[in-house]
Amino acid sequence: MNDINKKEHELNKLWAKIESESTDSDSLCYIIKNAPHLREKAWKKLLESNPSSNDLRYIIENINELREEAWSILKSMNLSNYELKNIVEYSPELAHEAWQILVKQKPTNYELREIARYSEEKRDDAWKKLKKNKPSTSDMIYVMRFVKSHINDAWKVFLKNYPDTEDYLEVMKFVEEKSLDAWKKFVELNPDNNKIIQLIIDSPKFRHDAWVKLLSNKPLNSELVIILREIPSLREEAWQYMIENEIDEKDLRLIIVTVKEYAYEAWKLFASKKPDNYNLCHIIKDSDDYRKNAWDMLKANNPSKDDLHFVIKFVPELEDEAVRLLKETDFDTMNKIINIIK
Repeated sequence: MNDINKKEHELNKLWAKIESESTDSDSLCYIIKNAPHLREKAWKKLLESNPSSNDLRYIIENINELREEAWSILKSMNLSNYELKNIVEYSPELAHEAWQILVKQKPTNYELREIARYSEEKRDDAWKKLKKNKPSTSDMIYVMRFVKSHINDAWKVFLKNYPDTEDYLEVMKFVEEKSLDAWKKFVELNPDNNKIIQLIIDSPKFRHDAWVKLLSNKPLNSELVIILREIPSLREEAWQYMIENEIDEKDLRLIIVTVKEYAYEAWKLFASKKPDNYNLCHIIKDSDDYRKNAWDMLKANNPSKDDLHFVIKFVPELEDEAVRLLKETDFDTMNKIINIIK
């Protein structure tokens, strides 16, 4: 007996043990697909157990010889749009019939655009239906991304839907073929600086043009901090622009904490401004490199109870010193009483 015959003999013996027992449908489907000599028996047992629509779809998509029978049973069920969509997408032989049933059930735009993406047989039908179904700009961006044969038609429909700057950002990010057209439309809408910054971060292709546009809008230093943090190639230019515009303590603090390359320059400017305790506390909390410098400045700056409690709460390495300083400082009479009690 060869190895194949031995394997089938062993499987037959095991099958005989479970044939009269209840068996989960997933296991039966696996046997139907992967053990041809047990397929007929396993299929019969599956039918006796009232298979679910998922079980039948699995058979339809994977077992050619059982497809028609499984489809006949499945059609008698109350099929959802989602189930019909999957039949159209993954069972080309049944796509036409499943599509006809789906159309009668009024498919959603999600289902139509998925079929346009995955079903060669019904791509054009799904697209025609989608166009008449009041598609959103998101629907059209999806089609442009994933159904390249209809990208130009989708762009025309997209433009008729009054896209906003966010829509054009999506096109520039995901649809290379229409990115330049989207950039031109984006600029025409006079986007705010947040949208321009988003484009600078997301799109190397339009980074230079978007940066020029941002500078023409006279950005705030708080906006340039984002560029400094996220785009290394623009750091030097952004830093020079910020210096010319007088950087405040908060923006300098953010640079110290998040942009290591410019932390030293930012710290020098920050320290020269006689910073307030709030910003010092946050540098102590968030910057390993400048924690000690900021702590020394805070101690010399008459820290309040709240300042010291902040350090105690968020900076374990300075907790003992901050507690001692808190006890040594007479903030008010009530604090003296509390210190005596302690």
